[in-house]
Amino acid sequence: MGTMETVARVGKYAGIAGEMAAGPAQIRENVVNALEEKMDAAEDAARRALKRSRRAAEDLLDDATYEVKRHPVRSVGVTFGIGLAVGLAVGWLAGRNRS
Repeated sequence: MGTMETVARVGKYAGIAGEMAAGPAQIRENVVNALEEKMDAAEDAARRALKRSRRAAEDLLDDATYEVKRHPVRSVGVTFGIGLAVGLAVGWLAGRNRS
């Protein structure tokens, strides 16, 4: 173990010992402060993820709108085919469950 690691470890333990000497109220305050910081960081991360997701969904919707305008006949055909496939699958499953 190097000298710097030893100094860091001693400092860490000195901080813990200082907290313990300060009493339960100080320890509680330190824990509450640490938890508040972590919760704030988690909230910020969640907000950023929500913004990214919202932007991605808007981009996907814009791309879909562009493709429908660019190829309207193909879009109707694809939609019809998907509806037909889903209808057949539901009908098959409903008929299979009656037997």
